[in-house]
Amino acid sequence: MVRHPIYTSVLCLLCGTGFIVLPLPLILLATVLARIGTEIRVRIEDGLLASRFGKQFDQYKSSVSAYLPFVR
Repeated sequence: MVRHPIYTSVLCLLCGTGFIVLPLPLILLATVLARIGTEIRVRIEDGLLASRFGKQFDQYKSSVSAYLPFVR
């Protein structure tokens, strides 16, 4: 359903925990910072996978969303 389920889970945990213990502005800041850091890692990983699997990975990447199911 998503290419990066671990990063999706971490983002969900961050938001869920944040809603319990943090004010909304800090949740938003933490989410933005986590998203930026995650995007850097994902781009590196996607580059490695593309170099290893070529067109197969490109087809997979175009058919499966990165973080949210059914959102591209």
